Amino acid sequence: MAIDGGFIPEGAVKPSSLEVDSYEPNISAYKHVEIPSNLQARYIYDANGMLTYAGYAPTGLQEGSLDNLGNPNGWLLQQYTNVNGQCTKRLIAYGNWTSYLSATYQ
Repeated sequence: MAIDGGFIPEGAVKPSSLEVDSYEPNISAYKHVEIPSNLQARYIYDANGMLTYAGYAPTGLQEGSLDNLGNPNGWLLQQYTNVNGQCTKRLIAYGNWTSYLSATYQ
């Protein structure tokens, strides 16, 4: 303990400027950006040019990939709801790209 009765933080490391800049104190969390690196992607747009479906999978995985039981597998699928030209909801499903319409989005 210090002479004035205060606490001396032994071993504490001051956060770097990068850590300080990437922290969002309002929600007590660090900011991050999703970058689907090294993944292939497929997209479907509606008649107005709005993104309605997106799919991501490891590079080289077939669009109709199946697991050992014959179920669609290997793709992260996203369904977007657009209202008045703006995205209002994103739902997620897993399957393969050829099953994006019949996938169960949650």
